[in-house]
Amino acid sequence: MGIAVLGIGMVAWAAGLSVWLAQRLRAAGRDTAPARRFLLHSAIGWAGVVLIVMSLNSAFGAALAVTLLVVCCVQVVRGVRRFPQVWRTLGDPDAWRGNGRA
Repeated sequence: MGIAVLGIGMVAWAAGLSVWLAQRLRAAGRDTAPARRFLLHSAIGWAGVVLIVMSLNSAFGAALAVTLLVVCCVQVVRGVRRFPQVWRTLGDPDAWRGNGRA
């Protein structure tokens, strides 16, 4: 029971920060997409989800935790692989031109 309450608190904290960020962005007249992405990228929110699932069924919670760990490892490997390109473009004001992600 206690682990579920902790998980709910963690998810509520992440959701509250996302709502707060959306309000601040809306007040500034900016797009609120970063606030929505923040909730999905929040490690606290995902840890809370794992705790909630683990309190319901420990096997599913462990499987979810392992899946999220693999996703995190893949993201770290992708970041390390892209690091040389980022390092070369530091200080170049035109580095963003032609980048499909910008």
